[in-house]
Amino acid sequence: MKKYLPVLLVIAASIFSTAAFAAGGLEAGKTEVTNFKNWIYGTLAVVSVIYLMFQVVQAFSNKITWVDVGQACGKVAVLGGTPALVTFLWGIWGAAS
Repeated sequence: MKKYLPVLLVIAASIFSTAAFAAGGLEAGKTEVTNFKNWIYGTLAVVSVIYLMFQVVQAFSNKITWVDVGQACGKVAVLGGTPALVTFLWGIWGAAS
């Protein structure tokens, strides 16, 4: 099986690359990646709001303290700011090559 693996990889690459070229090329791929990025950001925003609402409800029912709600807000802010930080750092060091 190991000696046939390179042949199988070449065959698979030729089959799937033809489909990629027929699908519209680079612009169609960039559009799909942008659509996926927007979808994932929207999903994460909804999950973050639900998480914060859950924390607030727990604080109102005295199951956790308001300090815990503040920590949850901080966690959401850090996780929400991570993509912006990555984009900024990629602009500094990723474009150097």
